[in-house]
Amino acid sequence: MDRYLFRGKRLDNGEWVQGHYVVASTNIDFHSIMVRGVGVMVDPATIGQCTGVKLQFPPYEKCFFENDIVKAYWHDADGNLISRIMVVCYIDGAFVGKSITDSAVGSLIEIAERGGELIGNMHDHPELLRA
Repeated sequence: MDRYLFRGKRLDNGEWVQGHYVVASTNIDFHSIMVRGVGVMVDPATIGQCTGVKLQFPPYEKCFFENDIVKAYWHDADGNLISRIMVVCYIDGAFVGKSITDSAVGSLIEIAERGGELIGNMHDHPELLRA
């Protein structure tokens, strides 16, 4: 896990970059992601930290980042498979999945182990946040 890995959308072309997050303050704040030793200016609203938790099943063998949208699966008390759309966020010192429809919060490790799917992120796919 690289707890210092962040991603953000470039200001110049809107593409995602990953690297180390740097803020330089003068009269205004400059938010950048260091990519191969070069600072790339990013939209601060899109910056998210890598959680260190990886999805377990191909083709999703990559880390969850803050603001990712995942589809989580589990079985209810009757054994029925149910799903819930969740946003990856940082709450009370931990990265979790938070339901978009109610107050449910789930462990990212459990979501990954139970076959959770990365279906987008809240910046590129805000329509997924509408229940």
